[in-house]
Amino acid sequence: LAIVAEPQRAWIGTRYVHSEVLATGFRSSRFCFAIAGRNGGPTRKFFDAVAHLCIPVVISDQWLFAFAPFSKHVDHEAYAIFVPEDRWMCDLPGVIRELQSMPVAELRRRFNAL
Repeated sequence: LAIVAEPQRAWIGTRYVHSEVLATGFRSSRFCFAIAGRNGGPTRKFFDAVAHLCIPVVISDQWLFAFAPFSKHVDHEAYAIFVPEDRWMCDLPGVIRELQSMPVAELRRRFNAL
């Protein structure tokens, strides 16, 4: 009986992607988009982003901190960026421009908070 701690591949869009390819993408990215879950809480992409020191950009109108890990002890707003769903849908280029123009001091502060 073999116990696998990490899946060998993940379903992304219309195909499987090997986990190592996905992990490399997380590690080489400054920002990682994480759509909020069905209940308004964090999803696997949020946890993957944090685990790989990638600033999570949470797309949600209401992110429920009660579902976030260690919410009483960790200030998730110190490192994550929250974008309302309507802005994401109507102004994605603006969201990306805002992320790209984030000052180095702000990036450093968020990375340190991770």
